[in-house]
Amino acid sequence: GYAGSVQLNHHMDGNALPSWLNDVEVAFTIWFLLEWTVRAVAERMLFVIGSQWKWNMFDTVLVFTSLAELGAQGVGIMAGYTVTTGRLLRLLRFLRIARITRVIRHFPSLRLVLFTVLDSMSALFWCFLFIRLIIYVFATFFMQACTERFVAVGTNADDETSNLLRERYGGIYSSMVTLLMVTTGGLDWLDAMTPLITVWPIYEQAFIFYVFVMNFGVLNVVVGTFVATATEIASKDREAFVKAEIRQLTLATHRIKTFFHEADTDNSGSCGQALQAHS
Repeated sequence: GYAGSVQLNHHMDGNALPSWLNDVEVAFTIWFLLEWTVRAVAERMLFVIGSQWKWNMFDTVLVFTSLAELGAQGVGIMAGYTVTTGRLLRLLRFLRIARITRVIRHFPSLRLVLFTVLDSMSALFWCFLFIRLIIYVFATFFMQACTERFVAVGTNADDETSNLLRERYGGIYSSMVTLLMVTTGGLDWLDAMTPLITVWPIYEQAFIFYVFVMNFGVLNVVVGTFVATATEIASKDREAFVKAEIRQLTLATHRIKTFFHEADTDNSGSCGQALQAHS
């Protein structure tokens, strides 16, 4: 984030780029590369097929993305800073933000939030389609007010009400954007409703009904969906944690049994002779 701010000021205001900024980037890339190499060598095949293989593949993508960025910077310096090179660097810097997710796995609360958001994408998609459908229906209805207005006053009307209707309800897209802004706080719903009232007072009741349905009905259902998903993910996260602890306990027990079995050299069922030999 800081590097992006410095580069923006450099291109916008002409401020000089700090000489140490690139050195820090290179140092972090080398550190990530060494960490990745050590873990890959130590875990061997478990790096790919172990319980943490997804995080390992994610780290692999980040490391090679950082190396690609350094390579792109070198090409940009040697061949001149072109528009294509600049876009590539900006894309790689954006992907580098994903590094922050490396620390999430060490914090249960942050991990829960991340998994909740990811697992809610399917429900969020259907909620988006449902909200879009409702907005589309009401936008079509309110767009009729704009049609009635210009049928009555003519296409060249230049009064304040006609201009507001033309701006906010002059098409299906602009009508849907207006209703979305009303729902999300981007536009006060009284300002959006006022030009409709001048056409026909019934539109006031219809607009109030739309605001009531969206704010007290649909959005509460969406929030409830996310809460239910969070509860389900929290339960799964606890189960995964318990299973991981059981696996660690089982592995430790197996190692202890193996140790005592190897210490029982005479197959007597005890390791007394082995202990006496070491004493």
